[in-house]
Amino acid sequence: MDKRDRYIKQVSISLAILRTNIEQLNKINLTDSNIIAENFYRDLLVFYRYKLDNLNETNKNADSIDLVDKENQIAIQVTSRNDTTKIHKTIKGFYNNPNYDEYKQLILLLIGKSKLEYSKTDFTKGNLFSFDKKDDIIDIDDIIKKFSSYTAKKLEPIVDFLESEIDIKINAKNTKSNEVITIIKMIEYLSDDKNYKSADINEESDPDNKRLRFVEYFDFLMTKYERLYPNYAGTLLEIKNLSGIDGVRIRKINVYLQNLSDDYLTKYSNNPKEALSELVNYFENEISSSNTNYDKLAIEFYLLDELINCNVFPNPKE
Repeated sequence: MDKRDRYIKQVSISLAILRTNIEQLNKINLTDSNIIAENFYRDLLVFYRYKLDNLNETNKNADSIDLVDKENQIAIQVTSRNDTTKIHKTIKGFYNNPNYDEYKQLILLLIGKSKLEYSKTDFTKGNLFSFDKKDDIIDIDDIIKKFSSYTAKKLEPIVDFLESEIDIKINAKNTKSNEVITIIKMIEYLSDDKNYKSADINEESDPDNKRLRFVEYFDFLMTKYERLYPNYAGTLLEIKNLSGIDGVRIRKINVYLQNLSDDYLTKYSNNPKEALSELVNYFENEISSSNTNYDKLAIEFYLLDELINCNVFPNPKE
């Protein structure tokens, strides 16, 4: 692998893991990470050729913007939110503040969830405000895409910066970036509150009982798991350790997986082979919808690992 490919992989992994950590901390109301992230992205976007200052360091009451490039007349709001309400509020606050007249462009930098499909939303209020939703809303995937066009020489200082700022333990030389991003996306999706609902499902891990339930298919499933294990087990473990998900969030992920996989198992008449295949297709569709490169086998391994933990196709209560 050449230096450029290795550097792109390191950038992708670092920023993807940072995004996941910010999302998890926000879900338990630890928003101090957003404040720390302002200075991180101020320094990272130097490699975009911006010359940014953190306005909050000189103006504690700054509204709607966090970072400013006075030379290029650009203002940036750093936020972990991607909803239209937040975007509308930021744009209105920016254009209604006479102190911001010196800035000609407002950019929203989404450091948590990826941007949504805003095709039906008019952020300009009938051309009252100047705002291009295609170019003025940037998420982490956009940053990674931008850096992916750089040469190895331009990427090297970015990698040095990321290594100095982010504690990344995953060995990027031996890890495929797509599998890392895929597993991170799985955790992001599964830990989203909108997917959670309580259910009376058995929580005990009992693989022996599962072997008896699926005697016709169990060897097939375990052979598939054993083949994938050397390539994905280490990555999955390290990402889980890095993500910092608390016990409540883990419980919600488990319950969501239990509910969804049980529905598929019922649909396919208790055939775990067919149900697993459709479950993989389901998550592939959800992850690919965010326009992110992904590794389908990483999805399959994640689900097989949760099958062993009895969070996929949970054993019924006796």
